Amino acid sequence: MTAQTLAEMDAATLPQFPMRRRCPFSPPPEYDAFRAEQPVAPVRLWNGQKVWLVSRYDDVRQVLAEKRVSNNSTHPNYPITYEARGTVKGMLASDGEPPYFLHYDGDKHFEHRRMVARDFAIRPIKDMEPLVQAHIDELIDSMLDSPEKPVDLVRAFALPLPTRIISGMLGVPYEDMKRLQEATDNSSSFNQDPEEARAAVIELGQLIDDLVTAKEKSPGQDIISRLVVEQVRPGHLTRSQLLRMIRMLLIAGHETTANMISLITLYLLENDDLRARLTEDPSQMTQAVEEMLRYFTIAHLATCRVAIEDFEVAGTTIKAGDGIIALISSADRDGAHFSAPDEVNIDRPGRDHLAFGYGVHQCLGQPLARLELRLAVSTLLRRVPTLRLAASRDSLQFKDYFNGLQSLPVTW
Repeated sequence: MTAQTLAEMDAATLPQFPMRRRCPFSPPPEYDAFRAEQPVAPVRLWNGQKVWLVSRYDDVRQVLAEKRVSNNSTHPNYPITYEARGTVKGMLASDGEPPYFLHYDGDKHFEHRRMVARDFAIRPIKDMEPLVQAHIDELIDSMLDSPEKPVDLVRAFALPLPTRIISGMLGVPYEDMKRLQEATDNSSSFNQDPEEARAAVIELGQLIDDLVTAKEKSPGQDIISRLVVEQVRPGHLTRSQLLRMIRMLLIAGHETTANMISLITLYLLENDDLRARLTEDPSQMTQAVEEMLRYFTIAHLATCRVAIEDFEVAGTTIKAGDGIIALISSADRDGAHFSAPDEVNIDRPGRDHLAFGYGVHQCLGQPLARLELRLAVSTLLRRVPTLRLAASRDSLQFKDYFNGLQSLPVTW
């Protein structure tokens, strides 16, 4: 352990972050060494910035609950994990406000979160189950009726399902859903060209602006309309803040769930015993989803922070102004907290994984994600019992910023 501060360290001597996965189902192997040897470790980002990585379960929870850290991404030392993401942040935060309300702190974060929290609460999401099931069945019908095989499960099922659901909740017209999907597709990648990121921001921004304009003229029974009437018109929310809120809900409301559907499906196609068990007893799917959420922890780089006061983690002093990355995917593989953490065990007790984050900024849409995952995977197993992979595992292309699959060719 070093007594040096980040400011005193030579960036050139620090490990480059992010590290690459060797196996798409597991975090980078370097995380094991961090947890064992240096649970609070200095690393270097693409732009030379020095930040702390926090890798153990208890320490990650401490950081995410810590009142002396900020989630404000406009802070100059807030960690930006790849260049294109910096471009997006700069465009969306051009007026000095964070890109999304989840990057507010304190009362302002709570006030903005409260504006949409009721739409994603457990009870209203539970009431959506018949609607979600109807969309699942319709998409599987279309897939089974396809004259061509193999079918890309990502395009045919995993991505359209959450896109339809969040679009319906927000009031996106059906004819705009494809445009929405294209505008947000592959919007996060370590290797993304910054100019492509810029173009995607502009395209999605125009789509959202058009949606809000339509709702301003003729409000309906949807989230955007309600926010226009209840929050923007009385002056509780600016139009710019509304546009950002919708952008966040659109992206967070479909991409992560789509990635989870495809990854769980691939895992089950490669593990016949677990697949057979869940097919025979679908009641176990709820716990299986929780275990898969822990195992994949797909939003693994979404928990960046910056210290606003000095504090200590695992014996290391983090100084005010230091950037921090709380590695939730490492925490969810911490053997000090989870027995046999690199194995999928759907009998694992509890639901204390960090896949949805922790503390006041944890994922707003987790009840919806859980519902979609449980119904989607259960129905797929029941209705397509002969589903199988139609490509070699080595040929599959995986995503990086959000863990997931670019495509998943299947047949039956």
